Amino acid sequence: MTKTLFSIVLYWIISLSTNLVGQVTTIDSLIAAGKELRSTNPKEAIAIFDKAQVLSVQEDYGFGEGYAYFLKIKLNMYSTVYDEQVHELERYTQKARGTEHEKLSAELDHIRGTIAANNGLLDTGMVYLNRSIKWFLDKNQKELTGLSYLELAKIHLKRNDKESAKLALQSVYDYSKDSKPMRKYITLYNTLEIALAAKDYEGYNKYLSECSDIAKSFKMFEVDDGGHDITKLILGIKDDKLEEKLQKALVFQKEQNRTSLVIATNDALASIQSEKGNYEVAYQYLQDNKNYVSNISQRAFYYKNIYENRKRAQDNEAALQFLEQYRLTQDSMLLEKSQANVDRLQVELQTVEKDYALRIKTRQRNYLLGTLALLSLVGIFFLWSLKRRNELNKKIYKQQKSIDTQRIAQLEKDKKIERTEALLEGQEKERARIAQDLHDGLGGLLTTVKAHYNNIQSKVKDLQENKVSNRVETMIDEACTEVRRISHDLMPNILSLDGLTSAVESIAIELRTAHKLHVDLDIRDVKKFDNKTLEIFVYRITQELCNNITKYARAQNVTIQLYQYDKELVLLIEDDGVGFSLEEQMNKGGLGLKSTISRVEYLNGKIDFDSALGKGTSITINIPTK
Repeated sequence: MTKTLFSIVLYWIISLSTNLVGQVTTIDSLIAAGKELRSTNPKEAIAIFDKAQVLSVQEDYGFGEGYAYFLKIKLNMYSTVYDEQVHELERYTQKARGTEHEKLSAELDHIRGTIAANNGLLDTGMVYLNRSIKWFLDKNQKELTGLSYLELAKIHLKRNDKESAKLALQSVYDYSKDSKPMRKYITLYNTLEIALAAKDYEGYNKYLSECSDIAKSFKMFEVDDGGHDITKLILGIKDDKLEEKLQKALVFQKEQNRTSLVIATNDALASIQSEKGNYEVAYQYLQDNKNYVSNISQRAFYYKNIYENRKRAQDNEAALQFLEQYRLTQDSMLLEKSQANVDRLQVELQTVEKDYALRIKTRQRNYLLGTLALLSLVGIFFLWSLKRRNELNKKIYKQQKSIDTQRIAQLEKDKKIERTEALLEGQEKERARIAQDLHDGLGGLLTTVKAHYNNIQSKVKDLQENKVSNRVETMIDEACTEVRRISHDLMPNILSLDGLTSAVESIAIELRTAHKLHVDLDIRDVKKFDNKTLEIFVYRITQELCNNITKYARAQNVTIQLYQYDKELVLLIEDDGVGFSLEEQMNKGGLGLKSTISRVEYLNGKIDFDSALGKGTSITINIPTK
């Protein structure tokens, strides 16, 4: 309070002494007094800056006018309407650019980018913040560079570009290392909520730890609003009272309308309840997030969490509905991102053109007093520069378009893999169903028929001498055997009962007995897997490749090797048959090979074909197990 009164008195003394000292000195003194009042009495500070600005205009003191405006607008930049200040910002930026006060120009670019972003003009904000960052880096202004990166991180977060937001926050941290402790504390504190919203939990924990250390060194309160408890949960840090802390933090966060923290806390509490098996309680926490999601990325994550919760709760109908909503939201995100890229390029192009047009007008006004020859040279230079700039912009646009096309192609590839995954899972379920129907339905029916037939035989002696009777009995036995064989091929019981090793051994036995092939089988260290899909797919791959050998290879000898290492399962199948051309078989549309390759891709594995006509075939498959 004493400091505030002193500054106000100082301001009036300076105002009364304008007749005794030069006006420039008076303006500088006013600005200094206003700076003293910024934190304690911002309204009074703005009034002083207005006075300094008016005096600067009267005395044609350009720097004083621009600097007073900068200090005034900086106090209100988070509540300023962009359209109301854009012309003034441009005017003072142009005045300072290229002079000894060029730093002011870069700081005004920072202000302009921040105001634009807060008014929803994200692309415009990025253009001016990146311009300020470039100048600050060139002049080694680390602290100011960090502040510009902080505003840039907010823009990336609003655009759902979490990776770019994380990188920007890391830059904030790097450039604030050499700042004074209090400045560093304020900067790091402002990064915390952004890091949490960007799901940068590792960075969040680092910033929180360093921020708390600085607070302790100043004997300040420790940073604690419940947000870091979420990080404890994610990083697996043990805390018996974690759930209670999160519930208390949730009430505080809702009162403060901190939506990103509310969403993260609800997700954390839902995770705790799911681990306890309380899926309905977890569902209520997740449903609460519906009131706080504000963008398409959060909405997609919301639908995904609800879908997984309903799936665990075995509410399949609801799970299917939320899965469909999740997929529709993902499609919308793809379209929105593509359109955003196009819009961003258009805005950047328009901004560059406007900026260039303003510079040209300024030059034309300054060169009106020049000669006709000089005007001609300026015109030629202008046309050449404009052409070159347009060519550069076209090149940038083409490069960005190419990048977007590649991203779309990658997304389509990912969707194709998802469809393949669903198809393969569906095939296995259908195989299991048919095998069960054959075994329980048709197999049982044939067994009953044979029992009735045997009963008739025992009672009717004449039938025993009838050769037709023997034929019918043989056909019934063959039908039962065939049903068991088909059921075993579709879903072998040996795989579910004895595991992958026994199932592969049964394939080798069939090659030896049914197809009279010499089989060299070598299985080492293969244990039972909790992942039943992996066991089924490896069995199907082995079965399909061996079937191809019996149908097409005309081989005499077959080698099957199955090894398990620490993080990998290796399958090798070789034969001395006629070999084949992989390219020709794929062009013919062979479903067996395509199915095998799809299963390997689904398991994130690698498959290598080594075959040539007349030289046999060797197929090696590597599948990760962790």
